[in-house]
Amino acid sequence: MPRVYKPDPRGKRYRKYDENIINEAVAAYANGKFSLKAIAEKYDIDKSVLYRHSVKTMKKQGGQTILTNETEECMIKYINICAEWGCPLDALDLRYIVKTYLDQVGRTVLKFKNNLPGPDFVASFLKRHKNQISQRYSQNIKKKRAEVSPNLIKEYFKELEVSLAGINPSSIINYDETNLTDDPGRKKIITKRGTKYPERVMNSSKSSVSLMIAATADGTLLPPYVVYKAQNLYNTWTENGPPGARYNRTQSGWFDATIFEDWIKSIIIPHFKDKVGKKCLIGDNLSSHLSIETIKLCHEQNISFIFLPANSTHLTQPLDVAFFRPMKIAWRNVVLKWKKTDGKAQSTIPKGCFPRLLNKLMEELRNNSKANIIAGFRKTGIYPINEEEVLSRLPEVQNNEKKTEIEKSVLDLLREMRYGTMNITEPKRKKKLIVIPGRSVASESEDYIETEQEESQQKPKKADLRSKITQNKENTTTNTYDGKENNKHKGKGVGKKTKTQDQNIAEKENKQENGPDTEKILLDAINDFDFVANNSIETMPIMLEDMLLFFVSRSPKKILTFIIFQDAKEQLNKNQNGDADALENILSHVGDMGRYQKLLFLAMMPFGLFFAYIYFVQMFIAATPQRHWCSVPELQHLDMELRRNLSAPGAVTGDWDRCSTYKTNWTRVLETLTPPDPGTPTVPCENGWDFELTDIPYHTVVSERGWVCEKSGYAPTAQAIFFAGSFVGGLLFGWIADNFGRVPALIGSNLVGSIGGIATIFTSGLWDFIACRFLVGMSFDNAFMMIYILVLEYVGPRHRTWVANMSIALYFGTGCLTLPWLALWMGDWRKLLWLTSLPMLIVLFVPFVVPESARWLLTRGRVNKAVEILKTFERVNGTKIPDDVMDDFVVSARQTKQERESLIILFKNGPLRITMILMVVVYMVCAVIFDGLVRLSDAFGLDFFITFTFTSATEIPSVTFVALLLDRWGRRVLTCGPMGISGLLILIAIFVPKGIAQAALAVMARFFINMSYNAAVQWVTELLPTGVRASGSSVLHMSGYVAIVLSPFIVYSERVWTLLPLVILSVIALAGSGVGVVLPETMGRSMPQTMADGERLVRDYSLCWKPKSESSETAQWKNEKEKTHPLV
Repeated sequence: MPRVYKPDPRGKRYRKYDENIINEAVAAYANGKFSLKAIAEKYDIDKSVLYRHSVKTMKKQGGQTILTNETEECMIKYINICAEWGCPLDALDLRYIVKTYLDQVGRTVLKFKNNLPGPDFVASFLKRHKNQISQRYSQNIKKKRAEVSPNLIKEYFKELEVSLAGINPSSIINYDETNLTDDPGRKKIITKRGTKYPERVMNSSKSSVSLMIAATADGTLLPPYVVYKAQNLYNTWTENGPPGARYNRTQSGWFDATIFEDWIKSIIIPHFKDKVGKKCLIGDNLSSHLSIETIKLCHEQNISFIFLPANSTHLTQPLDVAFFRPMKIAWRNVVLKWKKTDGKAQSTIPKGCFPRLLNKLMEELRNNSKANIIAGFRKTGIYPINEEEVLSRLPEVQNNEKKTEIEKSVLDLLREMRYGTMNITEPKRKKKLIVIPGRSVASESEDYIETEQEESQQKPKKADLRSKITQNKENTTTNTYDGKENNKHKGKGVGKKTKTQDQNIAEKENKQENGPDTEKILLDAINDFDFVANNSIETMPIMLEDMLLFFVSRSPKKILTFIIFQDAKEQLNKNQNGDADALENILSHVGDMGRYQKLLFLAMMPFGLFFAYIYFVQMFIAATPQRHWCSVPELQHLDMELRRNLSAPGAVTGDWDRCSTYKTNWTRVLETLTPPDPGTPTVPCENGWDFELTDIPYHTVVSERGWVCEKSGYAPTAQAIFFAGSFVGGLLFGWIADNFGRVPALIGSNLVGSIGGIATIFTSGLWDFIACRFLVGMSFDNAFMMIYILVLEYVGPRHRTWVANMSIALYFGTGCLTLPWLALWMGDWRKLLWLTSLPMLIVLFVPFVVPESARWLLTRGRVNKAVEILKTFERVNGTKIPDDVMDDFVVSARQTKQERESLIILFKNGPLRITMILMVVVYMVCAVIFDGLVRLSDAFGLDFFITFTFTSATEIPSVTFVALLLDRWGRRVLTCGPMGISGLLILIAIFVPKGIAQAALAVMARFFINMSYNAAVQWVTELLPTGVRASGSSVLHMSGYVAIVLSPFIVYSERVWTLLPLVILSVIALAGSGVGVVLPETMGRSMPQTMADGERLVRDYSLCWKPKSESSETAQWKNEKEKTHPLV
């Protein structure tokens, strides 16, 4: 305690003034009307006192604090932060923080020895701030519990909300295992003052009895289940206990799978017998509580398990949060009272007395148990569902950019507490010392070194032992399953009754629940041990290590249903079937490229044409005729050439001004029919423009609405808005495809494109035109890609690459080839839109022709619909799917759980993040070059329609080349090489005059960029891990849209300099080719399944196309692992 200040009786006696009187006197003196002496006499205050209060800043009475108020408030702030984050400070820590702070600011306090405050400072500090901080005993929690993050809690509640949907609170049970000890605990007593160690005579021990406590969300406490530590059970151990209580025993005194199953049967099922609907049990994920019989039993009773996140029961377990603490306090009181009376002679609680003590405990808890249980469910956010109840108890991150000196002191101490500075830790490696009995050794003794070295020379290395095991197993192991396989076929004769498909499915599900394949794995492990026992005892530790690794790797990530055996079987099936999934197995029997698949390939044709029409039709409806000039009303009766020569400045030379005309008297010009003098002033076009329809032989939106000269940016803007619509449409129809199916997304995208195209016909200005093009843009890509993905899912792996490339080459390429001639045939931009937009309504017949994606149906649990579709394939293709194959497909589909992964994980991985960014750059370069060359078709001095046709004709041969060479030359060569060649060809075109030569170079550049574009599409799918492959491909697609938005403006830059678009495209192509070179090659490599696989793919490859060499030890380890345990 701080010392109480006692004034010296010999000192001067100071008069105490009323604070209000002093304030009035100070205010009167401040007015300046009276002197200091007059005010002092008026208020009867000493002049010196009044002077100090008026002129000087007064300190508070008594001793002054060492630290300022601001500094102490800052310290309190960070003391509370430390406590909130599980690193609370004690009195000594506070003293050292103050010392560190005083040392850092260069201040010396004489009353502190070496600037270290004493205990009195801490006591005074706590007293001054008693409303903000106080001293309490802390409760230690493990590091793992402190690492529970908000993201883990949010993910848990996301699953919990789905699992508890529609369940009555009386059907939600939280259970937990606890124990009641024999120790009544410490208690404050009254004793003589000054007694240092008061004692209380009372027998106690560390023995305890295990209990299973369960309670419902509506506050009902179920009867307890008691487990004694004993081999036998006696009648006196079960009498006079709480009503409905059950008793059992185990050698360990804890619950095991058998006891847990009995608890389910005797406590839980009787409680649920009058409950209807779904029921659930919420508890810890303990393997000792589960068995196959328990899961089957609960499944029959419609009871499901919900397991709490690991190391989070102090936050998420209702019994832990609100019930066990008052229960343990009440138990100590019951035990203390018993030990003071009937049990004072007992050294421990006899098992015959425990039921009656437990009954007393339940009576003590009866009044408040319901309120505590309901509060526990509410505080853990289980009922009602509210994740904020748990999240509010987790610490929040404090971000303060400007750190004060006191904050630095706190952070220094926290850093010391977290990382340590004493450097006293257990060494990671140690050697056994071989010492002669009776002899001591020093730290540098030589007595044992030779012995250790000799032993290490004689002792075989671990890798050598593992190699020996592998070699001997290959030579000696025989197939122990031949007999079992032969026995499986016994009794299958001609007269045997054939089982139905439903019976087969039920039989397979039962087999999976009973785990026959897991039994096979266990027998393999036992055979390994038999081999070791028969060969050499020295290899036993290695086999133990391998088996431990094997069984640990088989642990399921989540146990919503009991899938331990199913997981092992799936892994074994993957190993036997070459990692082919069930649907791929079905396709191998129904036909990789049968009649139905060929029909679906033909069904892609109209949508491939629509894909091309949507993409390029705006080039033909918004093309700008190059030969135009200002319109003069007075000259409209003259022929076109004469009008141009008279009104356009410079028309005589052939290079006339397209955006201005002469300011002259046109009546006089008509009389002479001679153009005005070249020095005549010019004015901008006021009456529109005249267009000579030679290069574009029909009126377009540009010519009709005068979108030239100062309005020449309207068409590129509309095209940019089109691609902005593509971005929105990709997100919208991608979401529809994931949630409602591929067919609804295909129908919706084509309908939106058709409506937007037809609506464009009736527009009259810029903004309504832009809005309609935005709608058409929403259908771009999705109008074809949905059926493209859907058909590829039904094509076998052998034909998938060919179908993927040739569908684009044939259908998209044909659309590009026919579009310019359709435009010439129609001769009007409105008719062209009717011709390209109205046929898109054919999509309304898709549901009657194209089946929904079977993979999507499986993810939605619609297994029967998927089977129906596969039966249609079977009928049309004239094939037969074996019953056992179809049964395997149905079983695996029903038990498959799809997991959603986030692309954020990809960007948290350094190598994969860099790979993704570089791939985005390469993809954007391909998109810009491809689109830019198409839009420059009218800039090469040749006929726009012919140039467009020739550039489009490169689609089919370029894609064919890619399909033939991709698996020979590799992805990196066919992406970067053609891109670089395309950039060089565009660069050469800059120095070639307009005409056939420049157009030919552009066509060749288009050929090579087509190759690069198609190779990049396949490359990215092989670079990304399986979990993020779809989302990563979507990001690349979106990046392509963003890049294409810039393409119209690159083409429009020819207004600044005619050759500027070619310069920009060549630079971009060459830069993109250089960026792509650093990406890893994937030819001949398996596609990465996990993030670790993807990172290994990136790290293992160099710029020289060769894998980086592994250490011999790593390679040997991998080799031996694959040979010994291929499933691990």
